[in-house]
Amino acid sequence: MVYGILPSHLAKSHGWDNTPAGLAKSWNTYFVNTVPKVSGGPFVIQTYKANKYVILAPNPNYYGTKPKLSQLVFQIITDATQEPTALQNGEVDAIYPQPELDLLNAVKKIPNTAYQLDSGLSFEHFDFNLHTPSLAQGKGDALRKALFTAVDTKQLIARTVGQFDSQVQQDGNLIFVPLQTKYYQDSTAGTGFGSGDLTAAKKLLTDAGYTGVGTALKDPQGKAIPTLRMRYTVGNAIRQTECQLFATQAKALGVNVKVESTDSLGKTLGHDPAHDFDVVVFAYVGGPLFVSGNAPIYQSGAGGNIMFYSNSSVDSLLKQAIASTDLTKAADFMNQASKQVVADAASLPLYEKPLFLAYHTKIGNIRDNATQMGPPYNAQQWGLKTTST
Repeated sequence: MVYGILPSHLAKSHGWDNTPAGLAKSWNTYFVNTVPKVSGGPFVIQTYKANKYVILAPNPNYYGTKPKLSQLVFQIITDATQEPTALQNGEVDAIYPQPELDLLNAVKKIPNTAYQLDSGLSFEHFDFNLHTPSLAQGKGDALRKALFTAVDTKQLIARTVGQFDSQVQQDGNLIFVPLQTKYYQDSTAGTGFGSGDLTAAKKLLTDAGYTGVGTALKDPQGKAIPTLRMRYTVGNAIRQTECQLFATQAKALGVNVKVESTDSLGKTLGHDPAHDFDVVVFAYVGGPLFVSGNAPIYQSGAGGNIMFYSNSSVDSLLKQAIASTDLTKAADFMNQASKQVVADAASLPLYEKPLFLAYHTKIGNIRDNATQMGPPYNAQQWGLKTTST
């Protein structure tokens, strides 16, 4: 399926006048707040019910292979634990949840069901909200670095995805995963982040003038560090465990962490209202466009920068990567940017996340795609298998 194509004639009719302000107006008034009736892919939206479902119909004007299905329905299930039940009851024919042991075991028990558990371009990570005063850049540098040092990534993997996938690799890069051997470099090397070294973490705080280390942490001015709110997607037992492990290590430093779920990760990470978290765990999914796909996440003031992170040297590296026509040089700029973001203790990559697709065996031509496109990348080829008697 093709996305990212925005018809200029529709943008013009809704306020685009070749200016950034006009583009924002057209996007917000048409492409965001209405159900688009145009498509650059094999399907077009027929019906949309907020937080319920999206129904797609074949796009009569599509230039490529015509869809085999007369209709494609995407059910919106915010609680991942309910996805196997929906598959078993015939409410859906395929699910694509975050992989975890209980879900995998539940799917194995469903008759006429196949599944794929693959390595991909997705990686799990912890992010800080740098608008939180105690975590702010400058003032909260030592606290962020101490918290990331206290994180024990190997233990975290063993307690979560390692229970059902022994091939999961620790990830130390915010742009590339270990699977991408040509470009991957470990941005965490030499930082101590993810080591679980509480002694080193406590020393970072003590050296920076914090008191109450290990009991009730206070900043160098003697102000108590408020409880941090850490968010994860509802129904995701793995992320809940990851948050609990983070909270346990933080407690050892004298920091209280309140773990809370969210049934709308997009809203929690969004700008309106300002990001509703202090610490968050989720995954980014990579793709072939490793520069343009990642630059808005770490660029100062960019819409995708959910951390409110800002570093002029990173901005410069991203700008050079965007301008480069040499993939190797562009990758080098992005690796340097990743190393700096990690060194600034804004985001901590954890592991190369496995992907989990389960589907009824009556569906043909469905398969995973390791990029952000996901399984629907070839939805026009999906179809129902014929049976012979």
